[in-house]
Amino acid sequence: MAAAVRNKQDLYSLLGVDYIIAPLKVLGSLKESITSPDEKYAFMRRLSPQSAATYEFSKEELVKWDQRSLASAMGPAAVELLTAGIDGYSNQANRVEELFGKIWPPPNV
Repeated sequence: MAAAVRNKQDLYSLLGVDYIIAPLKVLGSLKESITSPDEKYAFMRRLSPQSAATYEFSKEELVKWDQRSLASAMGPAAVELLTAGIDGYSNQANRVEELFGKIWPPPNV
């Protein structure tokens, strides 16, 4: 999952990721793009299961963290900020689900 997308180039660089959180402003810029359809829908995939399988992890990258170790390494402020951010995403997801529940299925279907 990817987040913190700031512009459409960030979005293009992340194609291949399962989930991308992008602001409506960025999605709107894709829609309003004036490039040709061939150029607009062509991209070079930078992330794939095959490229991930060939990556060699260092010993430091393979360290497994439990929740307590991670929290103590991050410090209390980072834990609070992370918790607030995750809660915010969760609340927004719930609001979107409620909205879709009100408008789906369309009344004329």
